[in-house]
Amino acid sequence: MPTWPTPWNWRERPMARDDADENIVRFPPRRVGSADAGDLESIAARMRDTLTEDDANQVEEDPDWQALLDEKIFAKRFGFDACRVFREQVIAMKEDADLTDREIRTLRRSGNLSFQDGHLKIHPSRSEQVWGWLLTVIFSVLMLLGILAAINAKHPSWAQMGKVTCIEGVLVFLLWWTMEIYIRPTRIGKRAIRTLARHRLSESA
Repeated sequence: MPTWPTPWNWRERPMARDDADENIVRFPPRRVGSADAGDLESIAARMRDTLTEDDANQVEEDPDWQALLDEKIFAKRFGFDACRVFREQVIAMKEDADLTDREIRTLRRSGNLSFQDGHLKIHPSRSEQVWGWLLTVIFSVLMLLGILAAINAKHPSWAQMGKVTCIEGVLVFLLWWTMEIYIRPTRIGKRAIRTLARHRLSESA
């Protein structure tokens, strides 16, 4: 299994060669020796010794480097806590899969991004997407029935119109919620897997 490089040159690391399941992409943890196992501050100090002052300052001001260094910055940025090894894998995945911070938060919140057995995994669920589309159809039909009932009502009172408006508003919220929880995360996960597959093909060529 190839090892992950040290954090300051992660942009130039090789892609992992592990064979992944069709709907699961794993990011292997970097094998860390005892000499560099914990102290990122010492790594930053060594980095400053080997780079020019301008280059070192530019790297340290990079938001990805700051997220690696500080778990509070990482949690504020991505919406969840993670240890240093997993923080490195999340940031590596973000670049390799061409994801935004918000998309990573969406994957994590929906359960399509998880940490298992020391690996960061993307596992979009086809069944969740099917369930999402089924709910979308149901809520859309209910919205249509409510609109038709309001149109066909003879001399509806303001109270009746208010009830219909509230019901329609709830259904609109449920449609948005279904899209955010079931459909959009699966689309993001599948797109990320396709992007990673293209990276691996380009690396193996």
